[in-house]
Amino acid sequence: MKRDMDLIREILLFAEKHCDGKYEYGINVAELPQKYHNINEFELREHITLTIENGLIEASGAFGDYSIGRLTWEGHEFLGNARSPKAWNTAKRIAGHLSLSAFTGVLTRLASERAIELLDHFLAVASGGGS
Repeated sequence: MKRDMDLIREILLFAEKHCDGKYEYGINVAELPQKYHNINEFELREHITLTIENGLIEASGAFGDYSIGRLTWEGHEFLGNARSPKAWNTAKRIAGHLSLSAFTGVLTRLASERAIELLDHFLAVASGGGS
């Protein structure tokens, strides 16, 4: 199985929306966006396992039969950096074939650069020098 970073992002978006720490909610293919409805349950479970192994979500269960509890701090950070389609697509283009940590590093760098741009704009507007 090849790792699908878009699927990992969708799992995190799902966990953010549906999971509140009670470990009551499993995820199935039908609950993902339409483009994932043709993947098999094994592939979905393997990607959930990858998110657990990398500390992005907490879940209970074994052998791929998981109930997702919540996003971890790292999961929230990853998703916060991955929320922008522009940053996400740029990171995939730059580091999509690299390790998850390298991919996360690229996302973090892109988000930091965007934050600096926004801060510079805010400061320029606040000082009367911007639009």
